[in-house]
Amino acid sequence: MKKGGIKLFDISSIKTIHIFAYCTILLWLSFLIYLPPFAPTPNIKGLIEECYEMYSLDNPDVLKQDLENRINKSTYFAYAKSFFFILVGIISGVLIYRQKRIGRYLAIILCLVMLAGRAYSFLKGYPHIFDRLYALYVLALSQYSFRIIHNDIIAPIFFIISIVFLFNKSVSEKFKIT
Repeated sequence: MKKGGIKLFDISSIKTIHIFAYCTILLWLSFLIYLPPFAPTPNIKGLIEECYEMYSLDNPDVLKQDLENRINKSTYFAYAKSFFFILVGIISGVLIYRQKRIGRYLAIILCLVMLAGRAYSFLKGYPHIFDRLYALYVLALSQYSFRIIHNDIIAPIFFIISIVFLFNKSVSEKFKIT
């Protein structure tokens, strides 16, 4: 990476690692806007009403309170799972900033899990993925453009770049054992 004896860019510099750590923390903090609401909102109560109307057609003996409890429990589970991944991502960013080797391993594992989860959901949900994916993006981008760009384009690219960056030999040598 030298041009005429001048070093253009050192990927393993401490400054680059710190910038990468800031970007990691910022990315994971940006996922906070997608967390489901912790307290019941009018939208969730309306959703519960609609679910009850549809569900009671097939199962007239189900109680509305039971269905509401099941929906709330699944919402809280989704909240806890999302919050767990966000927290682990932020912790890994802080540990990368402090150049702790455990932060590097944590970030690599987290990125691999996130990429594997995305690949699994795409492959499981769409048998002819490339035929339907184009139509899905065209329709979804018109309504949820920020979310699609953030979740399905920026985040996976960042996960791949993170894995490549953290596996780089000159970068991995900068991390302390503790």
